Amino acid sequence: MMAAVAAVVSGQLAGEERAFRIAEGQLVVLAAGRKARDLIELGVRIADVVEGSQSDHGPRVSITAGIAECPTHGTTADDLLEAAEQAAWAARADGEVAALAPEASLQDP
Repeated sequence: MMAAVAAVVSGQLAGEERAFRIAEGQLVVLAAGRKARDLIELGVRIADVVEGSQSDHGPRVSITAGIAECPTHGTTADDLLEAAEQAAWAARADGEVAALAPEASLQDP
């Protein structure tokens, strides 16, 4: 099922944007040079396309996008992934499909 979701996600990307599977049930989209706030629209579009591409029968999946930007939300891959994951959980808790990590997320005191 993840291969089908990855194909749908990849079909929504343009230019230098790339999707990578990082864990069971998790994809990351790398969108170098794009501002995080602009990627909310991409996250919503991907979630809508994934939802619309499924049949009414059988298992269903949904997408929740957490969005983080370098260096605002971190400067290492681990920091950015953690910030994006926290944003995704916050989006789910709020009933949304996409959320931007808070600006204070994971920055050194």
